[in-house]
Amino acid sequence: MSDDKVDAPRAMAKWSDEVSAYIAAQGSAVEAMRAHVMPSEPWPDRDNAMLAYLIDAALEPLGDGAPEEVKASVVWLAVHAWFEGALDQAARSVEAITG
Repeated sequence: MSDDKVDAPRAMAKWSDEVSAYIAAQGSAVEAMRAHVMPSEPWPDRDNAMLAYLIDAALEPLGDGAPEEVKASVVWLAVHAWFEGALDQAARSVEAITG
């Protein structure tokens, strides 16, 4: 899997307000989950077959000559999208239970 840290100051500058509002809306129950480190839940397991398939399927059109930076970016995106999807589902579940 990919390291959790990414140096993307332009993306953060562009999305800072929206991301902050999104995280705040998820609530404190989900906030604690954000502190989990890979590969503990809600991060995907390192040997998750579906995640591996999705990464390979995304890279396949690029052929064998895809730069390592592109491969690493696809892995980072896939892992973090998985994580955020799990957190989003957790937030919806908490909301459904607590109203």
